[in-house]
Amino acid sequence: MNYGASVVLDSLTLTNGHSDASNWGGALINSGVLALNNCTLAGNFIDGSGGAIENAGWLALPGCTFADNGAGYAGAIRNEYTSVTRRF
Repeated sequence: MNYGASVVLDSLTLTNGHSDASNWGGALINSGVLALNNCTLAGNFIDGSGGAIENAGWLALPGCTFADNGAGYAGAIRNEYTSVTRRF
């Protein structure tokens, strides 16, 4: 999500994500406002950081499941700057 964007995703499954074009975020890169509700992120990977999510914005993860995500640094989520990540 780009800076200034607000997105809500419900009951989504993101699996086996990988990007050769980026060193961040195997499934998602967030710089805006992102809420993932009851989502599953599994099997995502990146050589850089944030196997499932690279976050530089606001991120809410109520009811989400993370499994078997991998990265050189921060296997599931890499949270940058003064961002807030919440899981309810």
